[in-house]
This record gives sequence, C-alpha cells and structure tokens, in this order.
Amino acid sequence: MKFNFFKKIWGKKDKDQEKQATTKDVAQESKSSATEITAEAKEPLLEYNAGDLKIIPLITEKTSNLAARYNQYTFIVDTNVNRQEAKKAIEKIFKVQVTKVSIVNYKERIRGATRIKSRRKSFKKVIATLKPGQKIPLFE
Repeated sequence: MKFNFFKKIWGKKDKDQEKQATTKDVAQESKSSATEITAEAKEPLLEYNAGDLKIIPLITEKTSNLAARYNQYTFIVDTNVNRQEAKKAIEKIFKVQVTKVSIVNYKERIRGATRIKSRRKSFKKVIATLKPGQKIPLFE
C-alpha cells in the first residue's frame, strides 16, 4: 500500500485486520447460499406476449410504491404501441380492468462521456391504473 506510514500513525491497521477477519467469516457462511443466488440470477426476464405485442413488467422500488399507493402498474412495451393496444393487452394477460393508461416515450440516445459510447434504444413505458380493489400479484 502507498500509505502505510499513515496507517501506523492513525492505527488503522488493526481495523483493516478486523475487516479481513469478518469478511472471511461471512464468505464461509455465504458459500452454501451462493448456489441458491446463482440459480435465481439465471431466471429469464419476465416477458408476456399478447398476440404480436410484447409486455415486460418494470419492477423497481418506485413502481412498487406506485402499485401500493395508487394502484398503478408499470410496463415496458415497443415504440409502435398505442394506449388502446396496451390497455387491451394488460387486461387480456393479467385479467384485470384498466381505467387509465399513461405513456412515457423514451427516445434513442447516445450515452457515455468517454471515447466508448453506448446507445440506449427507444422504448415506451406504460403506466396502467387499475380499478379499485384489483391487483397484479407480480408487483407485490
């Protein structure tokens, strides 16, 4: 390490040794559960098809809060889908009644501040509001 001199002065060497000891203990305990985690990580992305329309549920902390508070559920669809098609597909797949559909367009853009650029594809985010009392169990 570059700053061994400062470690001796401030006494951080003991703390580093304690961290290494605790990480070794945690690593030994987590070896048994590592196989379970990798098995779950290999699951395919949830994707539903209603005819030629592909719907992907967007499950994040923010969308979970929307579902709990306002009974709104969020999905990602192709860019050529309109409100009526999205509403019919959600009703058909999840067997619920949709009262309102909002759509947010995300245009294609180039990302990256370095020489290596990446491209985000365009997509639509559909926010569907359900009738009171109805739920989609996938988001809970």
